[in-house]
Amino acid sequence: MKKFAFIAFFAVALLLIACGTGAGEKSSATKKVSVVATIYPQYDWLKNILGDRAGAVDLKLLIKNGTDLHSYKPSAQDIASIAGADMVVYVGGESDDWIRKALAATPKEGRIAVNLMEALGNRVKEEEIVEGMQVEEETRDERGRASPRRRGRSRKR
Repeated sequence: MKKFAFIAFFAVALLLIACGTGAGEKSSATKKVSVVATIYPQYDWLKNILGDRAGAVDLKLLIKNGTDLHSYKPSAQDIASIAGADMVVYVGGESDDWIRKALAATPKEGRIAVNLMEALGNRVKEEEIVEGMQVEEETRDERGRASPRRRGRSRKR
């Protein structure tokens, strides 16, 4: 995890340094670094890393809250955001196959694409299944309607 955090921090720092203007340069408008995060946890994490320098970066959240990530289809505006981004941070895996295709279809010199699953490698954790989550068998009520019977005790509050 330390290696991943170092890589991500280094990539963001490199973008900020590369897009900064030197003391001898005169620029009427400073171009902001464009960073696209696919989901909110990444967006929030990047915002916290940037801290006071957040104003120098155009950080965009691509997939809004409440969207089903497994069936997400990018809009033309989403593809345009990816095409213009200097850095794209995404989860990776089967559900994010669309973003790999979007990155390949919109090549940009110098763009940094951070696939978090690749960065974490074998440290990616599998979803934890706890007691009560598995459907054991299906039972039928007196009217013949199916209802799953769950293993484990139910918790009463």
